[in-house]
Amino acid sequence: MMEHQPNADEIIDIEGPAGETLFWHLKGWLVRDREDAIQQRLDELWEHYKEVQDERLLALVGALCIEASLDNLLSRFAPQYDVLLDNVDVTCSVKIGIARALRLIPSKILNSCDLARGIRNDFAHNLGVSQFRELERKRFDKLGPYVRLFNTGERDWEDWPALYRDMIGFTAAGLTAYALQIEALRDYLGTDEFRRHFKEHAEPSSS
Repeated sequence: MMEHQPNADEIIDIEGPAGETLFWHLKGWLVRDREDAIQQRLDELWEHYKEVQDERLLALVGALCIEASLDNLLSRFAPQYDVLLDNVDVTCSVKIGIARALRLIPSKILNSCDLARGIRNDFAHNLGVSQFRELERKRFDKLGPYVRLFNTGERDWEDWPALYRDMIGFTAAGLTAYALQIEALRDYLGTDEFRRHFKEHAEPSSS
């Protein structure tokens, strides 16, 4: 039986330039057995914002979903990350900065995190902004191009709330999928096999 071949509208491109980051594309063999868990996680996030009609609330809830996905990713790499959050007020901006500094995943995913954070802040800190069309032009001028980086399917490029929903979904998908690869890396770093290979690599060879 032939496997279903997704059409262009179904494809989500979460890859980045080769070599730009440690992980720049998904390892199919690593996520294949976890597809159901990934989809369940994304469905749970989708339930929070899929039917939100108030645009200010949509901006806030969407950004919270992104931040939760970012927390999930960082916690897979840093075992004491949750302890850090309990003891330090770590802003979303700082979390994005940490992820950038680690250079673990494609920058376009983190750029989308930044845009969601900026849009959230505009709604949260300005009573005069209650709809996406009231945002500064620099915000929603990025929204369509950012969505196109993930998916080139046809959509209403003037429907800002729908574009924002799409961007949130694509960004969360990238963060959730790469989190599995980061978890596998962290697990490998704790193995005897890694320590043995690292010792062989790091020790100067005898001549």
